Amino acid sequence: MSLSLRLLAPLCAGVLALAGCGGGGDGGAPSAQPDAPAPLPAAVTMSAAAGSASHVSLSWRGGSTGQTWRLERRAGESGAFTPVADVDSGAGLWMDAGLGADTAYRYRLTRADGSVAATADARTGSDAARVTPAPQPAGDAVPLPFTPDTRRLALADGALALSLPAGAFSQAGTATVQPVSNPLPDGVGTGFALSLPERPAQPLRLSLRYGMNESADDVTSDRLAVQQADGSWWLLPLAARGEGERLLTVDLPVSLWPQAVTAQALQAHQTALPTPTAKLHVVRVKAHKLLPASASVRVLGSQRFVPVSIYTVSDNISCDSPADGDICIPTPVLRDVTMPVRNTKAGYQRQWELQDSTTPAPALGALAAESGSGVVYTAPAQVPATNPLTLRFTSTHVASGRRLVLSAQVRVVEDAWVGELEGSLGVPGAVHRFPTTTRWTLDPGQSTATRRVYLPTSGEARHIYTVSDPVCTHSVSPRQLPLSQADTSGKLVVDESVTPVRYTLELHTHWNSVWSMVCPTGSASSAAAGGYDWDAQGEISAGRIQGLEVVLGGVRSWSLERPQ
Repeated sequence: MSLSLRLLAPLCAGVLALAGCGGGGDGGAPSAQPDAPAPLPAAVTMSAAAGSASHVSLSWRGGSTGQTWRLERRAGESGAFTPVADVDSGAGLWMDAGLGADTAYRYRLTRADGSVAATADARTGSDAARVTPAPQPAGDAVPLPFTPDTRRLALADGALALSLPAGAFSQAGTATVQPVSNPLPDGVGTGFALSLPERPAQPLRLSLRYGMNESADDVTSDRLAVQQADGSWWLLPLAARGEGERLLTVDLPVSLWPQAVTAQALQAHQTALPTPTAKLHVVRVKAHKLLPASASVRVLGSQRFVPVSIYTVSDNISCDSPADGDICIPTPVLRDVTMPVRNTKAGYQRQWELQDSTTPAPALGALAAESGSGVVYTAPAQVPATNPLTLRFTSTHVASGRRLVLSAQVRVVEDAWVGELEGSLGVPGAVHRFPTTTRWTLDPGQSTATRRVYLPTSGEARHIYTVSDPVCTHSVSPRQLPLSQADTSGKLVVDESVTPVRYTLELHTHWNSVWSMVCPTGSASSAAAGGYDWDAQGEISAGRIQGLEVVLGGVRSWSLERPQ
């Protein structure tokens, strides 16, 4: 929970001093005029939000750039405040680290005269921030010299640019930019290590450029994350998103940079201190995504998709002009945490689309938005001509017009089983084997959502006759034939209403055969029946239907799986 308080300085009324009149007569000193009211200090608002077990983000408005205030905190409801940092009252952002889990903190900003400008409360949670080792170099470092009057640094290809406000640096120096690996699971591409010769005195503005081949809609879910000295990663509010220039832009708070090396120390030890001395890593990350990002759905089957955020946002934090209405303060990236995005929220327009339509054609399938978060896609009875399909979730912040677009690919696949059945009959020395390949296809007319019926639609049967006879040669015809030319019937029923899923299997194949025998003294042939009958049931295990049985006069087996 967080609390924002607005504190106004007390109004100091002027004291009216009246002079007395001396001697007789009606002349005298004029009466004193009332003093003009003293100007009110600017109203200051301050917010605090706990983003993890050890971090609190602070933001404030109402100060003046260049004016130093002191940020202090205390743990609990009482006790002394201790200094956190001297801050520029106009900076507006601070990221406090190294705090205790599940602990209430009070923060306050005090002016130079000791008066309290604003206070805010926050209680840390129990979720750990994601921590990784520092990213590894992925390219050569590029030096970027500057002076105190330099206002912009940029790589030659425009992949990274840095805006420097007046007063950010006390002296000339050289920044370095180096490509680095991206260690975050939802990271996008490579990142950058940014090194400076001193800690900046003002927030800097950083822009990263995304590729020309990247969809602007896809990039709406991207944010920039920076790594602090403790290894934690923080998402920063987007200060701007330039679709024309393909830029993602953030402000880098002063609190991001290590405090160990100051400008004064550099001035005193220019030859002793190596440069650069202040360093951070910045990477792109998918702050939102659809789960799953892609899926294969059987005809008439269903799949649930849920939009999630990889960070938590306090509903108590108020943003004046949020870039997307979802993040306006530095927010730690939490360890393995995803938060569902609701289908409805005040101030937003949210909708689901399949192939750019909120009411897709029945041949493409159907969408059913859930009451909380997510949508259920149900595939049609046949694989559509357009395949795969694109599913989109769009959230538009009404006040700003900013959009968040998340997409997933849906491939509709035929609902089928394929595999082989085999049966054998005979006596020692004379065995008939019937290996049969089959493809079982869903019958929509007999199927329901949990009871799916498959019919043998194609395959091939073989008849292998083996006889131990050293004198005569024995054969059978036909030795193989398509199931469509045989008298074939049966069904495979899969019951998905139970766990584990169960099946029943029946297959009957019959055809007319001719058995022949050729001996040195002559030959003979006779008509006979060919084919075999299978009847089995059991549980589906690891996505397979399989079994083996010993029956009177032989053995039968079966093994089916989904087509690849």
